Amino acid sequence: MVHWRVAPKWYLVALSPLAFFAIAAVAMEVSGQGWPDITELGIFSSLPVVAAPLMLLLLLAAGYAEETGWRGFAVPELLKHRSPLATALIIGVLWACWHVPSMYVIENYRELGINFLPGFFIGIIAGSIFLAWLYQASGGSIFIVSVWHATFNLFSGTAAAHGLVAAIVSTGVITWAVLIVVLEVRTWMRSIRFKAGPRTAAG
Repeated sequence: MVHWRVAPKWYLVALSPLAFFAIAAVAMEVSGQGWPDITELGIFSSLPVVAAPLMLLLLLAAGYAEETGWRGFAVPELLKHRSPLATALIIGVLWACWHVPSMYVIENYRELGINFLPGFFIGIIAGSIFLAWLYQASGGSIFIVSVWHATFNLFSGTAAAHGLVAAIVSTGVITWAVLIVVLEVRTWMRSIRFKAGPRTAAG
């Protein structure tokens, strides 16, 4: 949980939602919607308004709460008997079901309505594939996946991420997942029994 001494590139990967947010901001400006209001990064659903740095800290704590269970416990346990891809898909479905109630709590999700549910499941499963890969590639760092989780929530779940921004950030995650499957599928499918822990060919 405190394994933070990893290669700098994994910090860049963990902060990738910031790059997706920047792309979305440019897209909004080009489309005539104007730049996102950065001050709204401190507004998350019905929570009291706080500064963006404090919001990131709150979301990091929430990320730890989830990642300790999903990636810190469930991934290593399932990897003892299943391939990484099967592990990520199983956890992705469970994780998506676990998140369904949040559709009635988080304002951004609530506005999209029930028709958003299929896309919601696809996004969560894509996130599971990405985080399973990041967890292993970073040497089993719950800290790194929690940083990504918090950064993603900051740039997709706060008031600054309404509409197009949230859609582009989520699309970025799906793109990550597709690239991982394409690049790793041979390795992932080759071994049914994949030992948990640091990967020797993380790249």
